[in-house]
Amino acid sequence: MGHLRRYVFDFELNVDVDSVTGAVRAAYMRLRRGDVAETSKIRDLPDVLLDRDKDGMLLGVEILAAVPFHAFPAVCDGEPFAVYKFLTDAVPRGLVQRPEAAQERAE
Repeated sequence: MGHLRRYVFDFELNVDVDSVTGAVRAAYMRLRRGDVAETSKIRDLPDVLLDRDKDGMLLGVEILAAVPFHAFPAVCDGEPFAVYKFLTDAVPRGLVQRPEAAQERAE
């Protein structure tokens, strides 16, 4: 019989907003409570920081600048769908480059 891993989430969103313009500058999305043992970046996404505990469990994601929407599967690699859903629904619009926006800039 296979081993089932229990996932306990504690989703929370914290947003840093420019006090003058109201523009979103950064967002931190907590997935789980725990002690951060390591903060790392995804190779092609230097503006995304991943916090992990000593066992490698993803605790939170910080986004420091707009990232392409297609990057979210890499951020959520190995996590249940609930994490992907929370991140893609919670991240402020100003920090996500949607495919249609990238196409408009290219034209």
